[in-house]
Amino acid sequence: MIYIILLLVSVILGVLAQLSLKEGMVRAGVENLFKDFFNNLKKIYLNWFVIFGFLAYGATTLLWIVILNNLELSFAYPFVALNYFFVALMSKFVFKEHISVQRWASIGIILLGVIMVGLS
Repeated sequence: MIYIILLLVSVILGVLAQLSLKEGMVRAGVENLFKDFFNNLKKIYLNWFVIFGFLAYGATTLLWIVILNNLELSFAYPFVALNYFFVALMSKFVFKEHISVQRWASIGIILLGVIMVGLS
């Protein structure tokens, strides 16, 4: 049971990493990375949101190693797809993104697949 909890924590950290990287890019205000390339890289990589995103991905990777050591890959990996749902949900509320009905339906199908794997 503890490894299922770690799996869910890993998913949540992955979602936080994505949201943080997005916020970092918004705050960096870089529209064209290749125009003034080195100055733009500095804006991006010295941004605390981007740094947190990388740290969250690092923590997720460490958790993933523990998870893979204790759960079957064919069971654990589909749970990563929960990121689709949580990133879409948080993008709607945090970044005010429009998410179409078709996209929600697609995410629903993915969730159904994750539930079916979880019940197996």
